Amino acid sequence: MTGTIDDPTATVVVTVDGVDYPATNNGDGTWTLADNTLPVLADGPHTVSVTATDVAGNVSTPVTGTVTVDATAPSLAISADDLALAAGETANISFTFSEAGAGFDASD
Repeated sequence: MTGTIDDPTATVVVTVDGVDYPATNNGDGTWTLADNTLPVLADGPHTVSVTATDVAGNVSTPVTGTVTVDATAPSLAISADDLALAAGETANISFTFSEAGAGFDASD
């Protein structure tokens, strides 16, 4: 996780669901939260906020957002109205997804 900051000496803290994680102020206008700093988050929405504190102890207004984790793969059920076709016959095939997908067409 990365972001921008206008104070090269400020302390940056990322808060996820009420738990604080110190980030690194890179001193070049950016901050970074190291990979593997956060625990694995469960599926669902999570509140993330970032604050900065300058050397005088002034704390910024938090920048807050919601991140939704979805690590569960969708499932697909395929059914046909006729499983034994003779030459020249047609069948209707249905695809039922467990959740909305990004797209699906005949080339898939």
